[in-house]
Amino acid sequence: MVQICKKGRAKCHDPAQASQTICYLLEHKLLKMDMVKIEEMRSEHLTEVLRLVKELAEYEREPNAVEIEVSVLEKALQEDKTIFGWVAIKKGHVVGMALCYLRFSTWKGYCTYLEDLVVQADHRNMGIGKELLRAVIDHAKQMGYHYVRWQVLDWNQDAIAFYEGMGAKVEPGWLNVSYYMS
Repeated sequence: MVQICKKGRAKCHDPAQASQTICYLLEHKLLKMDMVKIEEMRSEHLTEVLRLVKELAEYEREPNAVEIEVSVLEKALQEDKTIFGWVAIKKGHVVGMALCYLRFSTWKGYCTYLEDLVVQADHRNMGIGKELLRAVIDHAKQMGYHYVRWQVLDWNQDAIAFYEGMGAKVEPGWLNVSYYMS
């Protein structure tokens, strides 16, 4: 059963109807995802994926940090098969993406690491990020992985609220450790 609250949001109380709920919402444009398609990331998407990565770097206050080129993404996606993901397409353009890779935990086994979840600024709050994250989670479930892990900046309260609203747990106590080769 789908209920629409006063803010135009839908709630589905029967998990078996979840996909029907999304179809219903798309049909009635309650998610404002008019003509948005979620599909697996392919080579032809990578130029726009890199544009979104750069947009994310701007948002995260690191505008000059992106050093990667499309050719590296291409090699990782097609040749090495180290990355995979999904894109949100609207009117032939990538407006969102979720880029992942396989990770291994010595405690749990295989899991998915979500490197980046980005929705173009003018397409946020339309349900696109939620659908991209659902694609990642559904993939991990289908593969039999134990969890999906990702990071969020501690000052990004909107993202933290979004993730917690999706049922994710923000885990305190862990710090990033990096060793850079340059």
